[in-house]
Amino acid sequence: MIRGVNLVSAKFGADGKPIIYRIEPTGGITDPNRHSGPVVLLQDDKTFNAVIVGLCAFGVVYSVTIETLPFYWVEETRQLIDWSTAKGLLEQGPSGSILKCHNAEVWLNAYTKTALVTRREVTTTPPKNGGDSSVSVFVTLIKLLPALKTVLKHMEKTFQDIGDDIIRELGQILGGILKDFPLLIPSVSSSKL
Repeated sequence: MIRGVNLVSAKFGADGKPIIYRIEPTGGITDPNRHSGPVVLLQDDKTFNAVIVGLCAFGVVYSVTIETLPFYWVEETRQLIDWSTAKGLLEQGPSGSILKCHNAEVWLNAYTKTALVTRREVTTTPPKNGGDSSVSVFVTLIKLLPALKTVLKHMEKTFQDIGDDIIRELGQILGGILKDFPLLIPSVSSSKL
């Protein structure tokens, strides 16, 4: 999660030097009373949101303060609905069923009157279709991949005593593959199409 952005703008101060900004959300991590120096502190939600969406459109970004979050699961639901229904839900704003989600998207098809609405919520439990919160993420991903599920099913029948060790080993192999090829990460979702 981005907590602050430092950038050099195209604006120049009275001294002829470019203005340097520290941009944070309202009530950001920098105490305005203790802030001093040549960097201009802006704590404004609209400006901050515009800067993080359009990085480098406001100036040359030279520093970004990020906060890491503990691992969490994301539960995704997809629904194919009428465009008029989706439009009504979007018009409800943040209190509506689409925009109140942690993350949401609406995909439109120009040739139909339908919209694909995807809602994502943060959850602490693994997906209902597999996974065990007591094992690692990679072990859970391996168990969720259909092809590997079949292989593991046959392996567990043959190697009852060493099944968990094999799963851990496959998890490490999968972790290496996903590190080198991040676009292979499968998406886990529950669909309502």
